[in-house]
Amino acid sequence: MDLTTLAIGDTNLLFPLILLPFLLTFLILKSIKAAPKGPPLPPGPYSWPIIGNLFQMGKSPHVTLAKLAKVHGPLMSLRYGAQLVVVGSSPEAAAEILKINDRALSGRMVPNSYQIKGSKLHNLNLVYSNQCDDDWRVVRNLYRTELFSSKVMQSQVEVREKKVMELVKYLGGKTGQIVKIKEIGLVCALNILSNAFFSTDLTDFEGKGLGEGMFQYVRTFAELGGVPQLSDL
Repeated sequence: MDLTTLAIGDTNLLFPLILLPFLLTFLILKSIKAAPKGPPLPPGPYSWPIIGNLFQMGKSPHVTLAKLAKVHGPLMSLRYGAQLVVVGSSPEAAAEILKINDRALSGRMVPNSYQIKGSKLHNLNLVYSNQCDDDWRVVRNLYRTELFSSKVMQSQVEVREKKVMELVKYLGGKTGQIVKIKEIGLVCALNILSNAFFSTDLTDFEGKGLGEGMFQYVRTFAELGGVPQLSDL
């Protein structure tokens, strides 16, 4: 290979690298200009292209949001990647969102790792459905009337009290030992729910029973939900 061939090869490699930044800049500017005009958004900190305000959140997003609210007001807008987030940080803003305009603002952003579209379970869940459509309302009404109505909840008071006393008794037998209270509390909550649904305990405080292995699934589920996913941003 002579020097001429080597120079041409280097030029062929460098040209895409030089062109790429200009191409990305062009696409970003074009997407910003082509963005549909909508109602004015609440004020908020400047958001960078692509990443938005992600790097501003830090390790304690709630503290960061409280500080930003002092600058931009009780209702402000941010962007987590491509996701628009409007934050209400005062009692008045919370009442406006959750009480006065709750029907219009009842949608939710469900992480891709939680979505189960295509599964039969997708038609039976409330929490991980990103569309509050007619099917969602039918399921919600069934839950409200058959499982969590005042009459049903009152009829299960003794069951809940029994499960809480079992929790207290178990902790009383662990005097001087280290226990993971969040896991013990989770067992109590799961058994209260499983008794409401199936009239039986799902698991015991040692992780044994019908729901053995449930904790591992819950941990995996929590880990997936706690890690930002590029597909969501």
